[in-house]
Amino acid sequence: MIAGWRMAKALAILVILGVFFGDTQGTWMGAQEIPAFVPLPQKLVFSGVKPGEEKTTEFSLALQTSDTSWALFVALKSQETIPQGVLLLRAPGEKNALSLSTPILILQGTQPVPHGFTVGGFTLTFAPSWAMEAGDYAANLIFFYQREGGQPVPLPQSLTLVLAVPPAFQVEMQEAQRGITFEVSGPPGLYALTPALSLSARANVTPWTLLLSTRGLAGEQGGYIPPERVFVKLGKSLVSFQNPVAIRTARAGETVTLANLLLFVETRVEDPPGRYRGEIAITCSFRS
Repeated sequence: MIAGWRMAKALAILVILGVFFGDTQGTWMGAQEIPAFVPLPQKLVFSGVKPGEEKTTEFSLALQTSDTSWALFVALKSQETIPQGVLLLRAPGEKNALSLSTPILILQGTQPVPHGFTVGGFTLTFAPSWAMEAGDYAANLIFFYQREGGQPVPLPQSLTLVLAVPPAFQVEMQEAQRGITFEVSGPPGLYALTPALSLSARANVTPWTLLLSTRGLAGEQGGYIPPERVFVKLGKSLVSFQNPVAIRTARAGETVTLANLLLFVETRVEDPPGRYRGEIAITCSFRS
């Protein structure tokens, strides 16, 4: 690496925040032209990254300048809303990654580099949160150059970012609660199933609806209890599972929590005695 430059620390950005966001169309710095600069590659694609996952890609920066004192900054620019903290940049030699929610000082030097140099090992990590809605996002890393005594000025070459977040749905519950076991041994009637159902769910789409359904209960010795004779208690009403039951609608990133949701089964005279087993399906419905 070229002598005289060093990796920046996060605190260095505090001295220039007040003048950082100027006209991003400018290409001249006083009477001097901007230095030669290019990011390598010029496009990074992050596709298929779900909430809770992350993807990291490396890039390099090539710079040529005759200035004896200079600094290079980077900022995120997008026409779409990208939640803070989902894009993290780490400079070579640095232990900590920095969020692109504010401009970052990434390089500076104290001598000219007339023949140019390339610094590799920069990494950009994309880690979408559950609050980041599924979809395709376009953004750019805009680079700003500052010489001693001047203000940061945007460079014409930016780094294009393509972010693709697929729809995702997550459910947390005890695995044993997914199954229904019921013993038909008493007179025909309505019986509560135990234990009650407790779960939490979330999705990265808006709006999304939590659905419960079942295919019914099959007897180990024959017999079948269809979905329309299995019920869930919502408020003071019993709702049949003849069709999937909508439990609650929420927004991206919002967690739906259910505690002690009661299920019931109706038995009839024609149901053979014995043990019956079934499953509760927990799904998410949303508009594509």
